[in-house]
Amino acid sequence: MGAVLGAADREIVDMVQGPLTEELLADIWFAVTVESSVSVDCAIQGIPCFLCRWFIAPLVGYGEQFVKYGAARGLESPQEIVRIPEMLRDFGIGPEVQQRLRNPIEAGRLEKLLRGS
Repeated sequence: MGAVLGAADREIVDMVQGPLTEELLADIWFAVTVESSVSVDCAIQGIPCFLCRWFIAPLVGYGEQFVKYGAARGLESPQEIVRIPEMLRDFGIGPEVQQRLRNPIEAGRLEKLLRGS
């Protein structure tokens, strides 16, 4: 973290691991994650999340789905981390994204998606 953040910024940044709690979600402004459902949890709470795409396994595709459906914004390289304050100005989680992520998929729609039609 020291190579990206200065001493003053490190004072206000927390690195966390483990399960998300309501208390943690209530205290964060945004999240940076690696191919994780954290982006969905954050989006449901209206918290912007940035996904480190350079860590994403190309064959799995989970991370790309988080970006595609608006749960996260992708970062292409570690150098983009310093641009997060700028990116936060125009990155909001709209109610349509939150609603889509909260509602389970209907059986018919799931079947259609799995068949590729």
